[in-house]
Amino acid sequence: MNAERHVPPEALVDLSEGLPVDAAVRGHVERCGECSGRVEELRAALVSAQKAPIEEPDPAYWDSFLPRLRARIRREERAARTRRVAGLAAAAVVAAVALVAVSVRVRESVPEPAAAPSAGEISLLPPVADDEDYELLLDLVELAGSDPDWDGLDPASGSPLDVSSLDPEEQEALLERLSRSLEENSDDRS
Repeated sequence: MNAERHVPPEALVDLSEGLPVDAAVRGHVERCGECSGRVEELRAALVSAQKAPIEEPDPAYWDSFLPRLRARIRREERAARTRRVAGLAAAAVVAAVALVAVSVRVRESVPEPAAAPSAGEISLLPPVADDEDYELLLDLVELAGSDPDWDGLDPASGSPLDVSSLDPEEQEALLERLSRSLEENSDDRS
């Protein structure tokens, strides 16, 4: 503590009431006339307050004190309850708005179900671009001629796709193409 910085008022009050204070504070007050004067003023005010007569309130005051205290407690409890209910109501409104916003977003992000395909649109075969055996089929069609009988693929029927009707050279060519296709397909799958 120095001449420019005086003791805070709380420390002066503690000193005037005889409470323990830091040694530096006590030393400053002993050296500083302004601070020691304030402590003396506070002590005088304290002595004066202690000597002042305390008038007892009118008996009617005490008769009404407890009912007034109870009424005030009830008002404060109602106000606290109202604040709690208002807080809960506000939280419920916020939750409801958030729920509506989320449900709207979910509805917007869920696509409409696609119409079920008709029986004619369903194919068990892969698209031509993905069909690994398409080239082999084209080769078989080429071997069968320009107008194959697709309904008679049974070898016993003598259809143009009947391998037994091929001459040995055509059978050899077909065998090579089938082998090549199988090798390519097995390489692609591994």
